[in-house]
Amino acid sequence: MIANKLTILTATAALLEPALALGHRHAHHQHAQKRGDWVVATIDGQVAKPSQAAKSAYEPASQPKKEETAAKASQKAAIKEKTQSKAKSSSTQSKSSGSTSGGSAGFSHKRGVCYNNVDLANTFAGDCKNCGWGYNWDSSSGGLKGLNFIPTLWNDQPLHTDRFADNCAQALSDGAKAIFSFNEPDNAGQADMTPAYAAKAHVKWLNPYAGKALIGAPSISNSGLPMEGVEWLKNWVSECEKLGEQCHYDFCNVHWYSEVEYGNTLFDHLKASHEACGGKPIWLTEFAPTGSDEAIADWLKDAIPKLEALSYLDAYSYFKVETGMLMTSETELSSYGSVYASA
Repeated sequence: MIANKLTILTATAALLEPALALGHRHAHHQHAQKRGDWVVATIDGQVAKPSQAAKSAYEPASQPKKEETAAKASQKAAIKEKTQSKAKSSSTQSKSSGSTSGGSAGFSHKRGVCYNNVDLANTFAGDCKNCGWGYNWDSSSGGLKGLNFIPTLWNDQPLHTDRFADNCAQALSDGAKAIFSFNEPDNAGQADMTPAYAAKAHVKWLNPYAGKALIGAPSISNSGLPMEGVEWLKNWVSECEKLGEQCHYDFCNVHWYSEVEYGNTLFDHLKASHEACGGKPIWLTEFAPTGSDEAIADWLKDAIPKLEALSYLDAYSYFKVETGMLMTSETELSSYGSVYASA
């Protein structure tokens, strides 16, 4: 890229999701569009890096499966970003292949799967010998087999809270080792909560499970906008500390999306999140670069050993088990899906 030029590269990925967030609660089979914007800028000839990365987080698996539409790239003259976008780790350094144990969570492997379609998840899990756990943005697994299921309280609305206690009781009975708090409250397109509100809601709904399972802080995006991403997490931790011991969390839950060219920023995000979390372990529960299948496969070959070796990272799951992503059909893994399953 040319020095003294401002280059803005925006890739917009449109994703369909159930129209349940933000109070738009229509019939369960309706969908609402979801967008993620990548903005990459270079100034004065410096190396390009994402000023903000897109992110895609989903409603629970109990809702209709989301379908993906093609991404269309465009250029803009000004940066206008809209992002839709703890227990200590005992992980040991990994070898060039294979997976380490899931740190303080005690999984057989720290690698996991996120899914909406449980049949696809079960198929993928059968091929992923290095996967130890899974989740689906919901509090019920829908029939996940062979993996430790982690229930999620997507937000604090009755649609989710009314069945949360019963589903958590079942998950704990089945051996669930952790419970996830709200899904991206830093994101207006997801749980959409202020840090103060989210801390109080976390106390109400998650604290009763302290000591029964590891409790995650609300998940965050890697947005660079004010009061999103890591900045939101810092504020949430501060609000949680004001509430004292009743606001309990064992690890912080983070998401990351960007172009494959800037894949190294994943580790910057993990480090910043670890610091914001007060040194508690990190779970990377959504991550995916954009690029060709070959480029993503090559990136995963390099990234997975680093994730396995990262001492404060207790668990990670690639986004996601779905056709057109980690799978090409109901029975076949994609090229990078095969890497994720076998590396």
